[in-house]
Amino acid sequence: MSPPSIPISALGLPVGAVPPRFAEALAVFRDAMSRCQAAGIPAHSALSAALVELMPRLISAYGGDGLADVLRTLAAQVADTDTPATRQ
Repeated sequence: MSPPSIPISALGLPVGAVPPRFAEALAVFRDAMSRCQAAGIPAHSALSAALVELMPRLISAYGGDGLADVLRTLAAQVADTDTPATRQ
């Protein structure tokens, strides 16, 4: 089962706006996740590693308050899905 789709507008971008080379970056990230799965790395480990790398970069890109706003928007989007909560 694939994860729920979160619209790119959840990042605070105007509808229809996509960062440069977004599709390519998304494909590279998805490939990295697939390689982790193929190597037998549990999904929660790969996702935790991604967050460890991602959070400082997000703070650098958006600033602390901007990132908090992005995370609030994402939280609202995620809360609207019917996916049950799990903790690893």
